Amino acid sequence: MSDNGGSKEAWGSRIGVILAVTGSAVGLGNFLRFPGKAAQYEGGAFMIPYFIALLLLGLPIAWAEWTLGRYGGRKGFNSLPGIFRAVWPKNRVAPYLGAFAVLIPVAIYMYYVYIEAWCLGYAVRFATGEMNLGTDPAKYGAVFDDFVGKLADGSAFTYAGGFLHSAFFYLLICFTLNFFLIYRGLSKGIEWFCRWAMPALIVCALIVLVRVLTLGTPNPEHPDRSVANGLGYMWNPTVEASWLAPADKGLEALIKSYDEALHPAPKSENGTPAEPAPKFDPSTTPEHIAERAGWSLERRDLLTAALADTGWGTHGEHEYANPDSRLILTVNETGGATIVGVRNKTFLESLLNAKMWLEAAGQIFFSLSVGFGIIACYASYLKKDDDIALSSLTSCAGNEFCEVALGGLITIPAAFVFLGAAGTTGGTFGLGFNTLPLIFATMPMGQFIGVVFFFLLFLAAVTSSLSMLQPAIALFEEGLGIERKASVALLGIITAIGSGFVVYFSKGRVALETIDFWVGSFSLYVLATIEVFLFGWVMGIEKGYEELSRGSEIRVPRLIMPLIKYISPVYLLVVFAAWTYQSAGGAIHDVTSNYAAGLSVGFIGVLLIFFVILVARSVRRWDKAEAAAKETNS
Repeated sequence: MSDNGGSKEAWGSRIGVILAVTGSAVGLGNFLRFPGKAAQYEGGAFMIPYFIALLLLGLPIAWAEWTLGRYGGRKGFNSLPGIFRAVWPKNRVAPYLGAFAVLIPVAIYMYYVYIEAWCLGYAVRFATGEMNLGTDPAKYGAVFDDFVGKLADGSAFTYAGGFLHSAFFYLLICFTLNFFLIYRGLSKGIEWFCRWAMPALIVCALIVLVRVLTLGTPNPEHPDRSVANGLGYMWNPTVEASWLAPADKGLEALIKSYDEALHPAPKSENGTPAEPAPKFDPSTTPEHIAERAGWSLERRDLLTAALADTGWGTHGEHEYANPDSRLILTVNETGGATIVGVRNKTFLESLLNAKMWLEAAGQIFFSLSVGFGIIACYASYLKKDDDIALSSLTSCAGNEFCEVALGGLITIPAAFVFLGAAGTTGGTFGLGFNTLPLIFATMPMGQFIGVVFFFLLFLAAVTSSLSMLQPAIALFEEGLGIERKASVALLGIITAIGSGFVVYFSKGRVALETIDFWVGSFSLYVLATIEVFLFGWVMGIEKGYEELSRGSEIRVPRLIMPLIKYISPVYLLVVFAAWTYQSAGGAIHDVTSNYAAGLSVGFIGVLLIFFVILVARSVRRWDKAEAAAKETNS
């Protein structure tokens, strides 16, 4: 074992490490992100790339991470830069690739802990009756936007309801709790919390699930809004046209852009708008378009410009599509007039959307915590012959149960039963913090269910956020040679700065969502590809299989090894290339066109450079330690 100065920590029990890894995986992504993505991408159509990604990427890469981690732990390393160095000792670049594995969980923690604070705040608000706001959806949206500071940068710090009711106050509570537990260490902090939090989380989820599945058809005026139809909306691969229109944000943006181009606001003498621009057809909304199947086009050139500005590209002859839309626009000449129509995407057209495949794979990574570097870090604290094959499979199965069997059966069906398809279209945050509170307000026993649901989200968030801190702690301890107390303090300062950045640039949640995409989706892809390469091509599948099988209580099929070496990297690269071709330009435009988004990407870059510098310092320390050990042995 290398004298790297690493910690002497270890897991207290096998069930403890399984619950800790499962807790890392089970989080807000299971109960909000997953159903939100499934609803966004045509329900059951999303489940095809989701389960393919689970089988070809999620579980194989999880096995690879457990293997790499335990192998690195035997060499004396707990941080990913050290583990990568142990796996590829002859390559000087290898430790620096591990910098991504420190950046990703730390950067995600910076905004994730803020969302965690929202969950705690909403649990308290339901318990005190503050969320009894009636049946007006606008009230719930306004309360949430005000609470999280969405309306203006810095407004989260000056919440009108007072400091003790602000999201910033709950953030301080969550921040303190996380760092108290991480300071206590692996077994007394992370493992201790997960041993009781995970069972409590499951109990809370089952209570909410039973209540949702027993709702039946609560509104006789809408017999179609039943639990069965809600489950159908979530799981069926095709969706009715009348369900699609209210969800189509891309079409709403197109109509607004076209309207503004067609009827610009008149200017006064000093150049300012004199009055709002008139609407070319006030009844033209996505819902009306779906019902009428089209509108007459006054200026085709303006529509073409609006299409380009709002992300709609040519789909075929006379057709336009948007990766974020479930609809296809048709532009045809009929009776001397140009008519814009709308039709549903076919199931095959949905499957050809590269962004959906990227999002599905990203959901698997986010949900299973693969591509974070967390699993490898956790596995490095295992003993040489501790089982990793069955433990990995067990933690993956536990996560999928929480995501598919619990999260997939709660959020979307509940929203559909009370609000119809329109209620399922708010995305991750809209569903969780706007739609569901409205539903709980109209549901029998709703206040109690609201408390239980948001407390469930809070527990899930804490078990995940704790795991995001350990990889950086491991690097500070073994790479810089500082004790845990100093490591926790240093990481606390870094993450406090990052969380403050996210809280301040809260207008439109731009900072949060920018970091979420570029770190929580894009960078996960990068790190997962690196890990697959290290396992399949550097360690080698024979050595990797031997390491995975040592102490194993199940026999992992040998077929998994060539799958990790050949299929997984090809899958990753093909989906990434397709996304780059279809959507990378739009993602880059979002960064360059918004100062908060640009600052967020710049902040990520600065953080990465910081960790690269720390890795360089760690490498010099490891080199000196190994040189000294050689002199001693000689």
